[in-house]
Amino acid sequence: MSQFDVTALLDSTVDDLADLPVFAPKPEGTYKAQFSWEIDSSGDVPYFKFTFKLLEILSLNDPSKAEEVDFSKEPKITVFAYPITKEGKKNEFGEGTIKMIVNGLRETHGGNSNGETLANAQGSIVGATFKIRRQKDKETKEIRENNELVAVVAVDE
Repeated sequence: MSQFDVTALLDSTVDDLADLPVFAPKPEGTYKAQFSWEIDSSGDVPYFKFTFKLLEILSLNDPSKAEEVDFSKEPKITVFAYPITKEGKKNEFGEGTIKMIVNGLRETHGGNSNGETLANAQGSIVGATFKIRRQKDKETKEIRENNELVAVVAVDE
């Protein structure tokens, strides 16, 4: 691991600094992706983190947007699923996301439980379809765009 040199940064000029990256969702469509998942329990509410490392474009709603996906930077789309709320109540959106993913993987990866299916599918290749979800921030009123998972299917390699 390299040591960060704060003195060098302070002695440099603004032109020496990196530009702030622009976040933009990936174009709507279906991608071949490597699937991984983990449970994060570090915060107030445990959640599932599903990561789709994009390997290739299978189809896009707008094929002219293909150049927006830079495969040299190992693009990923991450989906978070919170099965419970901060109040400890069932979160149907979180459970529904988990159910959609497990249903798409179960036939190929088997398993007698959701956990077995997910464990069997860890690192596997899937077809994942995403759309762009637009939502207004309650405080800033800004429109944010994120990728929303709409389907997953296991892909035989």
